[in-house]
Amino acid sequence: MAFSYDIFIKTRPFVYHLTSRQNLQLILAEKKLFSAAMILNECGEDRWIREKRSKIIAVNFRGHRIDIRDQAPLYEGKMSLEGDWSFQDLIEALNNRVFFWPGSNETPIDYGVRHFQRYASQNPKIIKIRTSELFASASPNSPEFCKYNSGSPRTTRGFGSPRGPNTFVGAANAEFSPGTVREVTFVGEINIPNRIEYSDSPYGPWDSG
Repeated sequence: MAFSYDIFIKTRPFVYHLTSRQNLQLILAEKKLFSAAMILNECGEDRWIREKRSKIIAVNFRGHRIDIRDQAPLYEGKMSLEGDWSFQDLIEALNNRVFFWPGSNETPIDYGVRHFQRYASQNPKIIKIRTSELFASASPNSPEFCKYNSGSPRTTRGFGSPRGPNTFVGAANAEFSPGTVREVTFVGEINIPNRIEYSDSPYGPWDSG
């Protein structure tokens, strides 16, 4: 059930990224998003690339204090690891990615709204970008898609949610439809459009910068 970027953009015209409000200044200044692994490696905190974070980690990255979010919902017992992956392999794969929730002009999908609500007490910022503009800005870094909330596995009828080499796939290799995509991801660092919107709520109102 492979799909094209054009079909995905038509289905999900906007994507949303949750971040600490502490991080927004750097994002607006550099017009880039960095994976947790890149930040941790550059700051000499690379032990956390393969170790689960139970709380937020604050680091100094390129002259800015950056908060790296916890991985509290990532329970090994609620997943079924495939392709000879270890739990540490999965943690590293997650840390190597920048994540977005797909959505409409009004709001991210329900998974994204619930993710925001989980961290609402920390007063985060949510960034809103047109999907077409993000894909263009991030090129040649290609998006990879996931049909799960990869960092928060759930058991179904006693079976863990699968995680492994096929958790994130390109559009051409997807065995699911654009409407079932839960996460849009990029490996490493990506450029974002010059103009983005951000808010204290997944429902807006939106500021631009």
